[in-house]
Amino acid sequence: MRGKCRSMKSRRRALAIFFLSATVGLQAFAESDCQSKLDKASQTELGLTVDKFDQGQDAGWRVLAKAGCNAEAAILIERYLVGYESNLRTLKWHQAQLLAVTNQYGPAIVAAEQSVNPDIAPKNCSS
Repeated sequence: MRGKCRSMKSRRRALAIFFLSATVGLQAFAESDCQSKLDKASQTELGLTVDKFDQGQDAGWRVLAKAGCNAEAAILIERYLVGYESNLRTLKWHQAQLLAVTNQYGPAIVAAEQSVNPDIAPKNCSS
């Protein structure tokens, strides 16, 4: 009976290791996939008008957000704002939401504050 219990424990441990490694592998794949989506969106979406970038349902930052790449969508918004030397309040608000969803609370708070008062200087906050 002891041999059977050890065998079951070994199988459970091996199964747990398999699922853990598969999960880590999928996460790494998803992160690299989001990075490639960000690279592509940086080439295609940054030239859009403010209205299309901000409000287009299948354009701008929403392309990445719909793919589950929320952190990358926040990065794309920042690139858009820097490229156009703009601090549009609605885009800052969307950026704050995306940062908060990805547990980047410090930068999310700064972006939320900037959406209310664009004159607030960006702070170097960590999550």
